[in-house]
Amino acid sequence: MPMHTVYIALGSNLGNRLAYLHQGIDCLKAGVLQNVVASIVLETPALVLPNSPADWDRPYLNALVRGETDLDPYALLARLKAIEQQAGRDPNHERWSPRTLDLDIVLYDNECIQSEQLSIPHSGLYNRWFLAHLMALMNPDGTDPKTQGSFAELATQILRPEVPFIRSFVLEPRCVGIVNVTPDSFSDGELSFTPDAAVARCHQLIQEGATIVDIGAQSTRPDGVQIAPEEEWKRLKPVLDRLNFDEVTVSIDTFQAPVIKQLVEQYPIAWINTFPHLLSDEILHIIANQGCSVCIMHALSVPVKNNECLRNLNPTLIDWSTQQVERLIHLGFSTDKIILDFGIGFGKSAYQTKELLQRYGEWAAKTGCPTLLGHSRKSYLNAFSPQEASQRDAETVAISLALRHQVDYIRIHNVALHQRALVAQQWLAGGYAY
Repeated sequence: MPMHTVYIALGSNLGNRLAYLHQGIDCLKAGVLQNVVASIVLETPALVLPNSPADWDRPYLNALVRGETDLDPYALLARLKAIEQQAGRDPNHERWSPRTLDLDIVLYDNECIQSEQLSIPHSGLYNRWFLAHLMALMNPDGTDPKTQGSFAELATQILRPEVPFIRSFVLEPRCVGIVNVTPDSFSDGELSFTPDAAVARCHQLIQEGATIVDIGAQSTRPDGVQIAPEEEWKRLKPVLDRLNFDEVTVSIDTFQAPVIKQLVEQYPIAWINTFPHLLSDEILHIIANQGCSVCIMHALSVPVKNNECLRNLNPTLIDWSTQQVERLIHLGFSTDKIILDFGIGFGKSAYQTKELLQRYGEWAAKTGCPTLLGHSRKSYLNAFSPQEASQRDAETVAISLALRHQVDYIRIHNVALHQRALVAQQWLAGGYAY
């Protein structure tokens, strides 16, 4: 079966926009495209007609992916429409109205097709500056089938003196923003302690490029004091009651079974971020039955005890991850619902942490599960930096850039700064190859 090179545009301006773009690419990778490469993401003002409803004026996220397919153009179009509907888009939507996910074929090999159903190359390549710009960033020397000029030349002709986008993001790795509803977090205690402040912080992190926010009401800092389940629930509930779950995808950082049971039964929680050795099979089975993912972290003790370290990283961490994944699969989780976190700062010295970071991707790949790196602002950075915890973002970003191709998620405090750095790196590379 011959393979065809295609470019597909993705757009979203409704709900958790970045999450919908991720969903679209995941679906494309699952059965439509091979050898997928993604552009950066541009946030742009909405394209609306005069006198459109005011709530249609919502900024878009726009991205471009390149891949190979054995589908003909019309079969490909049908698959794209099915993916849009899977993401909740109404097939009878009004033109120009907001949408959770929009997928368009931009190029199909070097073909030019004009029919009632399809226009290839897509007309937006010539009248939407951001589409021409993304194409030129990915394939500047490629030839436009219609004009026979290069995409860089096409974009230069269309672009205004200044590229008028609002912000830019990357799709990978996916950013998990940290929201601590605690008065004693090690780096940002009390910043999001009130419900209103926590909700505002959640929405801010999503706007800055987080795919999911991880809310914690129980501090696990070194030698911290554990609070009772009733107090943890008292901190979480008013935050969750105020959140718009259509716009914010939520993970809860907790290890207390009564809290977990209430959470998954009362709210559309996406993840439980936890220490699996502290939970019974019963509560883990409840999480699985609710369709939640579980992010599992390795730790010697909770809260962390100062100066407590593993004797050997390998094979301890590999054995731990293998055993926990097998246990979770037995309890009803699929591997894509298990996110692995080796627990930077939880029972590892700074010297061990360096080795763990150097081998993180290699060790995590043995399980076949998605991986998360929770390295933000932690004390291992004092091995080479004297900065206080709240001032360690530059060092955190450097580690993130070094490991970006080895992990699926990075759990971080400063999402905006990470997105700026990751975008610059991906711009130079010309795209992100999955």
